[in-house]
Amino acid sequence: MKSILVTGSAGFIGANLVKRLFKDMKEGTIVGVDNLNSYYDVSLKEYRLRELEELKPANIKS
Repeated sequence: MKSILVTGSAGFIGANLVKRLFKDMKEGTIVGVDNLNSYYDVSLKEYRLRELEELKPANIKS
């Protein structure tokens, strides 16, 4: 089983990478890490994380 670590998963690029992995991976684990610092708007990062949680397929662990 494949495991993938995505750093910056709440940022623009990281969140879009996770979305792509959700579409392309048949099974496995995706681990997303982000420190949610205030360099960018934290509420935007929280929104992206909620969106990813809703899009997560049942066969992908996160």
